Amino acid sequence: MMKKSIRDLRMEIPIPENPLRATNAYLILSGERNLLVDTGINRSESRTAMQSCLEEAGVDLSRTDFFITHNHADHIGLAPELKTYSSRIFLNPQDASFLKDPDHWSKIASVAKKNGFPESILEAALQRHPARRYVLKGPLDFDPLGKEP
Repeated sequence: MMKKSIRDLRMEIPIPENPLRATNAYLILSGERNLLVDTGINRSESRTAMQSCLEEAGVDLSRTDFFITHNHADHIGLAPELKTYSSRIFLNPQDASFLKDPDHWSKIASVAKKNGFPESILEAALQRHPARRYVLKGPLDFDPLGKEP
């Protein structure tokens, strides 16, 4: 019986204008389906780096699924652009619920106010927040992992 080849690649995806400088994404290549762990932030510099890495590895995105470790912009931001009709996006149910909640930014504002964040600058701060500026653009379906919250 022929053994299937699996290859793992770590990709350093830049996060412009951020002290972290980059996030790691991991690509697990196999003969049947590939798995991309995290995608990088939704910025042109990150998109270019991700596309370059995927092209160099010869990845067919129609045979690639995504595992998002958590809902920070630098981990999920490019998922909507990379996902194809046949791709699945795996995310824990709590983060998926949070991202699908149309009121999540008002809930964040409420918590910030309760904890002393100045109301006079709250809206401007939320508008500049990277998670709001560089995360998902539009709805995205997730395959939840584990139990629903």
